[in-house]
Amino acid sequence: MVFDAYRKMQPISHAFATILLTFISICLHSGCQEPPLTVINGRVTDRKTGAPVLGVFIYLDYSTSDGRGGNVNDIKYLKTDAQGQFTDTHDSDYAFVSANLTKPGYVTRWFLDIQKGEINNLDIRMVPQDATLCLTVKNTSSQQDTIYVVVQNQSVASESNQLYPFQVIASYPLVLAGNANYTEWFALPSDEYSTVYWDDKAIFKLSSTSKNGSVYLLPNDTTAFLVEY
Repeated sequence: MVFDAYRKMQPISHAFATILLTFISICLHSGCQEPPLTVINGRVTDRKTGAPVLGVFIYLDYSTSDGRGGNVNDIKYLKTDAQGQFTDTHDSDYAFVSANLTKPGYVTRWFLDIQKGEINNLDIRMVPQDATLCLTVKNTSSQQDTIYVVVQNQSVASESNQLYPFQVIASYPLVLAGNANYTEWFALPSDEYSTVYWDDKAIFKLSSTSKNGSVYLLPNDTTAFLVEY
């Protein structure tokens, strides 16, 4: 009788095995597959000398929606080695990755061109901040007055992918007493022009003001620029 019961159970076992195998097959050929790996192999060099840059901090933020109006973030912190190299592999699905690269003496890089699910071999040339702009603003009137001042450099803007098209001075807007001065120093790339814009109203677009002046910055040098209003 026990043998007869075992024989009756065998067809059920075969049916279960068939269902299980079918489910596994569907998973392997559909959405149950693991998302493809995103691999980042980066090498950071100095734009001028071509030398590898050691100790660059890399911030990577892999984010995706949590389905409730927010985001789920997987954040990575990396650092370049003596060859200027860094690597990262991400094995989960994500919607977007943001990045920035920072090191004192270099313009911050605010983006990387990363292709999802692919091997990304990136050659990144960081822009050295090897010149100084000494910007002085002077109120030539005898009364307190307000002025808005920004500094634009094309290399700095490009490293942010035009997200930050110009730099504002630390005191923005700048309020000066009559005949008072204000001085601020900016670390900027050399061998190119930087332009100072100023106005008596807030500057949102550089084309909105005609008050400007450009200065060519030399390597390892400080160049003075005076704004009088």
